[in-house]
Amino acid sequence: ATGLPIVCLNAMTGLGTTFSSDAVKVRLLRAALRIALRRLLNRNRSAILVQNLDDRAVIEGLGVKGARIALIPGSGVDIETMTPKPEPPGPVIVAFVGRLVESKGVRTLLAAHGRLGQRGRQIQLLLAGTPDPGNPMSIPAQDIEAWSKRPNVTHLGFVEDIAALWGSAHIAVLPSHREGMPL
Repeated sequence: ATGLPIVCLNAMTGLGTTFSSDAVKVRLLRAALRIALRRLLNRNRSAILVQNLDDRAVIEGLGVKGARIALIPGSGVDIETMTPKPEPPGPVIVAFVGRLVESKGVRTLLAAHGRLGQRGRQIQLLLAGTPDPGNPMSIPAQDIEAWSKRPNVTHLGFVEDIAALWGSAHIAVLPSHREGMPL
């Protein structure tokens, strides 16, 4: 056969809760998905792109040879839009931007913020993001509402101008337990 050595390129953008949750329904789905992925990804003249070492390990665990897997980490940052700015004045502001799902570590961030508050540190915490109702690990709206009532915590919801938000904060925080494709 002539032509390109690869005729099918599979881009895995993160395997999410399907491969990290222990819920019974998810375990059943995971078993069926493993069989389907093993067959799909092991086809002749195919390759797989992954974005992190965790996903690479999952794909290899399916029985796919490492030589078929290429790692292309992350998706980058637009350095024209996201330029460093001088420290803003005033009290310390910590900002989080992301989907409000368990794997993003928001509960861990709030626990740390609470501990700092107990120690007398008046640090403002800005949470930018919304729940992801299609994700079984989405944080319930009532939890987010309760967080907004805590001292020095502000839930901003969806934020269009992320560069302005980062410019207003002293510290940008990404407390994720795992990341597939961080921006």
